[in-house]
Amino acid sequence: MQSFAALFSLIYVQELKSAVRQRDVLNPVLASLAATIVAVALNVGIAAAGCGSAGGLEVGPLEAPASLAGTAPDAASAAPDTSKLPQPGDVLIAGGIGSNGQTIGSAQFYSASLGSFVSTPAMGTTRAAHSALMFPAQNVVLLVGGFTGKAKPTGSSIMFHFITQATGRIYHTNKGTFGTYGPVKDKMKSGNSDDDRAFFPAVTLPSSGWGFFPSGLCNGDLRPTAFDYDSGLNMFQQFLPNPVVTTRAFHTATVLTTGPDAGQVLITGGMVDFGGDTTKTAEIFDPTTGISTATANPMNDSRAGQTATLLSDGTVLIAGGATGVGGTWTSLNTAEIYDPTKGTFTCIGGTLGGGGCKPSMQAARWQHTATLLGNGNVLIAGGFDGSASWTLAPFGKGAGDAGTWTPTGTIENTAEVYDPTGQTFTATGPMTAARFGHTATLLTTGTDAGDVLIVGGFGGSNPGAPLNSTELSDPTGGTFTAGPSLKAARAWHTATQIQAPVS
Repeated sequence: MQSFAALFSLIYVQELKSAVRQRDVLNPVLASLAATIVAVALNVGIAAAGCGSAGGLEVGPLEAPASLAGTAPDAASAAPDTSKLPQPGDVLIAGGIGSNGQTIGSAQFYSASLGSFVSTPAMGTTRAAHSALMFPAQNVVLLVGGFTGKAKPTGSSIMFHFITQATGRIYHTNKGTFGTYGPVKDKMKSGNSDDDRAFFPAVTLPSSGWGFFPSGLCNGDLRPTAFDYDSGLNMFQQFLPNPVVTTRAFHTATVLTTGPDAGQVLITGGMVDFGGDTTKTAEIFDPTTGISTATANPMNDSRAGQTATLLSDGTVLIAGGATGVGGTWTSLNTAEIYDPTKGTFTCIGGTLGGGGCKPSMQAARWQHTATLLGNGNVLIAGGFDGSASWTLAPFGKGAGDAGTWTPTGTIENTAEVYDPTGQTFTATGPMTAARFGHTATLLTTGTDAGDVLIVGGFGGSNPGAPLNSTELSDPTGGTFTAGPSLKAARAWHTATQIQAPVS
């Protein structure tokens, strides 16, 4: 009876949330009331099983020195130094894998006006492969999920041992600290279990302004759940149980702006099991119902670690990635376009006779970046070109996941620009350093406005080590110059552009 009542409550709440999202601007009080009811409903022991009762614990990195403990000092009591506050257009760089292969909790921001990095207090929790979103109405950046532990280059492999997380932290852009109110009020939870995840995308839902986090890699499985984050209440809320069609990690999420699904989220590709199999499936998530529907047709190529870039005309460029079966991944030099008005994927350069896309990119790459430039073109930079074998398995109850990634190939210092007008890729660069697992952000202010800031990543000799180097492209993506060095090397970090406060 309790289970039935809980399910009934959740369905009722979802209807209320749907109504709220359609008019939340007109009735913020109702929005807050609905969010509170959701939080209560989700604590009565309903729906999908969580990732494990020990998942997502706020613990320090495994085998980490004391200086990298997961509970780094919080600067809550420090008075803000106005000379060190990030300004609109600056870029917050946080977390990642540090130089010794352990997760780190340090943060700094790139000052667009100074052209240099400025230190800011640590997160209070080490994490990598997490997600981050800016909420200008509250002057905060949310950092959520990821893992604590290690991804350590050792000989020819990167050795993993990590615990994924369900928690979030808040960075106050108007204070320059993670502060007293840094922790999010709750965690991502399914019933009574933490629903932690890593290697997952995050987008802002236009209907509500809330953050959205679908699926991801967890301790021992892939998550079938999706959450949103109410920045006004500083709380996570779960959508209907198992809203995604396919569980996945290393996937993409893109908010559509045109066609019948405008305002909904296109989710593509990813790794779909611990054996390392990738998928060509895609789905559309509807925030008003809280559920996904498979696209009428899948992608032409199975891929994970690809990029998905919303183009100026509302179509989505899906580029590169790796395709794999049984734990062996091979980088792709193919790309395709999703047309939201037709709901179809079309290969750039045409299809092969046996299916799949013909090669069209200048290089095969995965864990690269793709950045929409001011002229409407897309700069695609770095990545890994070659094949790699995965071994990943649960390390025991409550002990996270362990495994290795053994690559055979090249870390790319190449770059290319996609021109949507002619649907062509043109080689540019080279970059000043080879890198994958890095970030790239289009600068909007300062003397380098229009340039792309490329930060960190794994680089050097195969399999690579975290870098403290950065570089800047010109506004066309044609040339690269060395940028200021990071204060700490990092890869699988986040880069979040600071937005102006909402008045």
